[in-house]
Amino acid sequence: MQFRFLFQVEEKERRIEQHKIYEAKRKETIEKIAARNFARFYIEPLIPNVYEQLHLNGYFSDSIENDIEDNFIPELLDEVCEELDRERAYRLVIDSIIREAVTAINEAYASQDAKGSKGKEEPKKQSKKLSRTDGEKAIGTSENQEVNPPTTTHEAGQREPNDDKSAGNK
Repeated sequence: MQFRFLFQVEEKERRIEQHKIYEAKRKETIEKIAARNFARFYIEPLIPNVYEQLHLNGYFSDSIENDIEDNFIPELLDEVCEELDRERAYRLVIDSIIREAVTAINEAYASQDAKGSKGKEEPKKQSKKLSRTDGEKAIGTSENQEVNPPTTTHEAGQREPNDDKSAGNK
């Protein structure tokens, strides 16, 4: 009987020990679940914000976007600037040619008026060949000027320049 009693006591102690181990594991599991839920509740909203901040600060860069910004856009801007410079030079040359032609026509009409003609004869065509220095002077004086307005025709048939007589002398 004593053997049986010892066996029952040992069995009881063993079961109590198992129950303590079970309760400790259960408590540990509950704490882990609580910690996970706590982390999920507080940290989960932070993750998108962190990724967004990292993306905005350039840590996750788009290779295509970087290639466009580093290679394509600077080359495009250089080519556009070159094209605009060419167009500006063309405009300056055309402005000087137009200015010379208008000046020649005005001089022809002025010489006709001085001779006493009544405006029935057409003025002789005067072609003034621009030398390189004349063209450079015209370009140099018209760099920051707008295109001169065209001349107007009066009822009597005589052509006069617009009121801006000093446009060619700027």
